[in-house]
Amino acid sequence: MAGGVSAKALNTDLKTGLAFLTRLPVRCALGGEGSLARAAWTFPIVGALVGAFGALAFWGAALVGLHPFVAGVLAVAATLLVTGALHEDGLADTADGF
Repeated sequence: MAGGVSAKALNTDLKTGLAFLTRLPVRCALGGEGSLARAAWTFPIVGALVGAFGALAFWGAALVGLHPFVAGVLAVAATLLVTGALHEDGLADTADGF
């Protein structure tokens, strides 16, 4: 690949990003080969995957005819399951700081 980046390194970075930002059971080696700093470029990709999971939950709930509020709650619940409430905890910590 261009720039000396191998497909294995890209795969390792993606697994590291998934393991750090979600609760998905992904095997990765944090530390040596799978440095979190090197995998930081994958954070937007992982965020898009989490958002797509929530959008899929919303779409499925809307498809079966649930009220939009209920579909939204299910979408948020789906992202909570995937991330372990990582972002919601950060929001709560910010509110505690204020």
